[in-house]
Amino acid sequence: MAFYLGNDLWQMNREITKLIHYQPKITSESIDLLVKPKIEPNIFQAIDALGEKNKKTALKLLYQHLEKGDNEIYLLTMLAYQFRNLIKLKSLIEQNTPYYNLAKKAKLHPFVVKKTSAQLKNFSLNELKNRSRHQKRPLGAKGGLGFVSGRALDYFTASTIFLKTSG
Repeated sequence: MAFYLGNDLWQMNREITKLIHYQPKITSESIDLLVKPKIEPNIFQAIDALGEKNKKTALKLLYQHLEKGDNEIYLLTMLAYQFRNLIKLKSLIEQNTPYYNLAKKAKLHPFVVKKTSAQLKNFSLNELKNRSRHQKRPLGAKGGLGFVSGRALDYFTASTIFLKTSG
């Protein structure tokens, strides 16, 4: 279990309690079945890779999230969030808003502004707007790669959306 959880004793205690409730004798099989590793791919790394137009890394990280069981709609929501931030900041910059004023005007945390600003050089405002439209059209709509409410996404659809938005 130390391999799965590192030195987080609080989490280890919780996992042991969960395992005991599953079956009184803890086995390696029950650990493999019930304990999720603490090492997880970070959605922000995938979003950063997209912002840097690094398709290979973005898709690798996306598949790690999907394999781990992350919700596809959550992943697409985070993608949409990043593109909204890129559009907000790019619009403000094109309006000659000083850098020191971006966080306040965009209503974003300064760290988000800093991380997102580094990616702005990779996109024009029109490109960002066009790419964000792909997330809004229903599946099957002309040019659409978004999702229909209540319809589960599969790996292919999520991958296609990531590819379409990454350039």
